[in-house]
Amino acid sequence: LQKMQQLLLKTDAANNVVVKGAGNTTITTVAATTVASIDASALTGTLTYKNTGAATTGIIGSSTAKNTLNLTSTGVTVTAITGSANDEVKLSAASAGTLNVTTGAGDDKVTVNGALIGKATIDMGAGTNDTLVLADVNALAATLDNSSQVTLSGVETIIVNQDSTLFNNVLLDGKAYTIKTATGAETITVNAYDKSGVATTASTDLSGLTLSTATGSAVAGVTINGLANAVNTIKGTSGKDTITAGTKADIIDLSKGGADVVTIAAGDSTWTTTSNNVDKIASFSTSGLAASADKLDFAGAA
Repeated sequence: LQKMQQLLLKTDAANNVVVKGAGNTTITTVAATTVASIDASALTGTLTYKNTGAATTGIIGSSTAKNTLNLTSTGVTVTAITGSANDEVKLSAASAGTLNVTTGAGDDKVTVNGALIGKATIDMGAGTNDTLVLADVNALAATLDNSSQVTLSGVETIIVNQDSTLFNNVLLDGKAYTIKTATGAETITVNAYDKSGVATTASTDLSGLTLSTATGSAVAGVTINGLANAVNTIKGTSGKDTITAGTKADIIDLSKGGADVVTIAAGDSTWTTTSNNVDKIASFSTSGLAASADKLDFAGAA
């Protein structure tokens, strides 16, 4: 049997701690500690690590063995780097702090258990099946204004555990993620976000997404909301989209298929001799009363 090491780290100064050896190692740093960083890159056994609050701001996991990291940030910057194994990282809410996570070449999993209201960078490296699990409706975006301070790269698959999990268009526009759900009953919501507050155009291109249709992981539907007073260019998914654009001459592309509903609110898609705000809808399916037919909902009438 491989030896297991369990360490509770607490130092008298802001020290950098180096961990080596072949044993599987569990490390916990507590909030009162002044451990500045932990370097376990030379560890050849597995590493299980948990920090609390502002405890430790830098962690380098084993370069070759599996790392299981539990991270949170309260008012500080926490940076974690893992290696080439199939690593797992769990992130709690980042409140007024910053979380930077870089995983290596394995097929890694990062789980976001709370709303990342602070800054977060998640770089999942060169694996071919890196998975981001969202266990909170507001894991990546805020309900109040649809803003997000999260930057994603290297992600192949996103799994949503909560119904109506919120994204803004910046997070998904033009991306090629595979999206799955926890039970096959969950939907996602994609709202356009205007950081400047004066945007006249908005792009929400979801045509590159692959939505799971498998039993137990299918995406039940996608709600897409454009900017109210901008020209929206919206490309839907292959699933069941419910699209509401805005008051301007929006361009909506349904060519990916699915039984979509486009909502035209009262006063939208209008034309006068001085103003043309008529929406353009491409690839609208008129396949009779079939379940796969697209629908226009005028002012909520559908």
